Amino acid sequence: MFNKGDFHIHSNYSDGKFSISELLDLYKKSEYDIVSITDHDTMEGCKEAIEYGKLIGVKVIAGIEISTKYNGEDIHILGYFKDKDCRKKEMIEFARKKEQDRIDRSKTIVNSLKTYFGIEIDGDELLSKNKGMIGRPHIAKEIIKAGYETNIEDVFRNYLGNDSPAYIPSSILSVQEGIDLLRNNNAVVVLAHPVLVKKTKIEDLLNNFKFDGVEAIYGLNSEKDTNKFINICKQRKLLITGGSDFHDFNLSSHCNIGDISLDNRDIENLLKFIESK
Repeated sequence: MFNKGDFHIHSNYSDGKFSISELLDLYKKSEYDIVSITDHDTMEGCKEAIEYGKLIGVKVIAGIEISTKYNGEDIHILGYFKDKDCRKKEMIEFARKKEQDRIDRSKTIVNSLKTYFGIEIDGDELLSKNKGMIGRPHIAKEIIKAGYETNIEDVFRNYLGNDSPAYIPSSILSVQEGIDLLRNNNAVVVLAHPVLVKKTKIEDLLNNFKFDGVEAIYGLNSEKDTNKFINICKQRKLLITGGSDFHDFNLSSHCNIGDISLDNRDIENLLKFIESK
């Protein structure tokens, strides 16, 4: 039986700060015995994570966080897999396409920053340092490094936010396309951080799309939020999952290691469901 789990974590294979081994060492130190690394639109680090986890005694569930859109709003979907399904061909091809899309988008953003704000950063160096899995947080760090701002929040507010002339929307799946991709590859499909969904009622999403569970326990929830989402899961007989969405320490937009833990009953329910796929 597992006692302490976090099922929403990011490594430097997407926009997290830490490598797979650094990340798992941090969780081991914090007495977690099961986690899922759910990088954005890629499972590139899954095999490495599973193998390193075995070495240090932390069970790793293969996972991914897929970005989708519904009614003009970002909806993120978590997928959890059996070990043998973590490198399926369709998921690899999806990740490669997303990687190229991110590279093309980042080059355009870098050029737009120069055009609109006179900000000059080295796009080639940016790409070489980030394995091609590049997004606005990586660009923000380069803007800070170049001395234009001192923190990521200010960079997004002044240069990289959705209302900035330098903002370039990413190519993105619909919610149904994201769910279909995951189901076609034997994943458990979970609605990520419903507290961040503002324009759409959670009940409408659950009525319109087939989710297996909801990330009811999330570090940015109020107690009222958590109770609401847990009750929704119980009423609809959906899995209750939980995650910190950890990227780095002390970010206002995400949580820290230790901020949440799923209890052992819900962990066992999730594991049984994964094995049933």
